Amino acid sequence: MDRTGPAPIERQLKIYGLDGMNPGLFLLLALLWLGLFAILVCGLFGLIWDVLWHELPNRTDSNGVWDWRFRLVQLTALTTVLGGVIALPITLNKVRLTMEQTATAKAALFNSKITEAAADLHATRQVSKKVGKNKWETVWEDDIVRRNAAIDRLEGLVREEPAEAGRVSRLLSVYVRELSKEYPAQKTPDTDDIKKLKDWAKALKIARSDIENAVQMLGRLADINGVYSQNLEIDLRRANLQAMDLKRLSYPSANFDHAQMQGALLSHSSLENASFCHADMKNAVLYKISASFAFFTGTIMQSAVLDFSTFTKADFTGAKLNRAKLQGCDLTQAHLTGAIMKSTSFAAADIRMVHLRGIVICEDADLTMANLQGSAVKGSDFGQLQHIADHLDTVFGDDTTRLPNGVSKLNHWPQEELSFGDFEVQWRKWTMTIDIDIPE
Repeated sequence: MDRTGPAPIERQLKIYGLDGMNPGLFLLLALLWLGLFAILVCGLFGLIWDVLWHELPNRTDSNGVWDWRFRLVQLTALTTVLGGVIALPITLNKVRLTMEQTATAKAALFNSKITEAAADLHATRQVSKKVGKNKWETVWEDDIVRRNAAIDRLEGLVREEPAEAGRVSRLLSVYVRELSKEYPAQKTPDTDDIKKLKDWAKALKIARSDIENAVQMLGRLADINGVYSQNLEIDLRRANLQAMDLKRLSYPSANFDHAQMQGALLSHSSLENASFCHADMKNAVLYKISASFAFFTGTIMQSAVLDFSTFTKADFTGAKLNRAKLQGCDLTQAHLTGAIMKSTSFAAADIRMVHLRGIVICEDADLTMANLQGSAVKGSDFGQLQHIADHLDTVFGDDTTRLPNGVSKLNHWPQEELSFGDFEVQWRKWTMTIDIDIPE
């Protein structure tokens, strides 16, 4: 049977509410207290024995009377000091209990505030609506103003107690996801007409102001003093975020998988480690965002604006980037395996050491001044992109890489089809010859 537990000294520290004290210092002070206690006890018993041993002085003997009185004063003082020394551990324990009671009362008050705010998240009100010429009907509807006030109160509570940020992030995430079921996203028009799609995206309206307010508040949590981003649990899977204004906010490690984000505005936002797998971000604006290590696997980003953003080591595997704008982006060591890029603009983008395996880039894609140095292009289709020839000496492919007619494979490329493992080895060897060290 496992009887392991806290060491005796650690248990004593906890009993007296001194958890943060160094055990060595506590042991030193405890020994000092024990020594003082022993000296006082010995002194007290010695003084009592001295008083009992000597006979009462004669009243006429003034010196004897004063000595007797002095012994009594010593006895009183020594007893008082000993009482204080004995009371020290008891006092410390009382202080601990008082602190625990205060903390409990504070936590209860905070929980009460959270409960009240959470209750207002489903606030409703009665309104009278005209249903006929002279007939009115009283109905219940969501109280949007009160719900927005509740969201603002929750933000204030996090500023008061930053440790509760994770709890509030979970609560508001559920709120947004559940309301998204009641107010689903508008369906994208079934057309390839760019103008119609842009007009449709511009005409999109947010479902409700309280939903947008909740998502914006989630994006402000990470910037509150005392809040640690790793404690946040922002989960907005399948949420309706169409046309929302989410500029200059922070969503570290947030989950936006399968979210509907057509026409959303996220410029200057921080999205490190966030996941947008299979989200629909048509016509979204992500200008100058920071999304290192983010996941865009299978994300629909047609006509999205991502200019001058940072996507270092981001994963765009299978992403649909048709007509997207990535001018001046930093895509260093990003993964674009299997991405579809028709009319995509990479002008002046940094695409060094990128996995471009299996991508399809059409003739109207723009790679002007793009830096592809050290990228892997196994299985990629550049058959319609004539100016890819300007970049071939800086990339590495094999026999599966399709090039335009009349463009020959370079000498540093293997002339046969390699397995993915062998290709990875050969690619890394080649990058070292051009002074590029690709991390594992």
